[in-house]
Amino acid sequence: MTATVIIGLAVLIIGVLFATLEPDKEMAFALWIIFFSSLGITWALVYPLTTLWIRNLSYVISADRVTLHKGILTKTEQNTPFRAVTDFILERTLFDRWLNIGSVKIQTAGQSQSSTGYEGVMAGLLEYERWHGELRDRMQAMHATAGPQTTGADAAEDDLFPAMLAELKAIRKALEDRG
Repeated sequence: MTATVIIGLAVLIIGVLFATLEPDKEMAFALWIIFFSSLGITWALVYPLTTLWIRNLSYVISADRVTLHKGILTKTEQNTPFRAVTDFILERTLFDRWLNIGSVKIQTAGQSQSSTGYEGVMAGLLEYERWHGELRDRMQAMHATAGPQTTGADAAEDDLFPAMLAELKAIRKALEDRG
């Protein structure tokens, strides 16, 4: 829809520019009226929708998860636990840099259903660097408290050392008893 509005406005602007080059001032005036009317209608439609979207957008960061709330007609609550997060990516487009905002993308290990590959996006953040750093710190703390993951081979190896120690103690005792 946005592309259609932009293309329509571009065609109208070009028409207005060409019409002002010709001596027909009445046509130019009519095109300018149409142009400004279409801008007004677009603003009247986009502004309330944008305001509603922003009002219904919130991010909640708790001790163990990030929750994204969004939607106007269809409300969505998206929970991403820190234990499932593999990385937080900070992104700033040209438009973001112009507005001095940023986005933090939440990346998980193959769990995302979206085409972007990210579980969620926290967009429009004013203090984007602080939030990115804080989220990364929480993710690292969550992964550190989870402890190392052991495989079956590691578990068998851990059981082997006490058995070897017991065997060495038995051999030592047997040698001391002979001597």
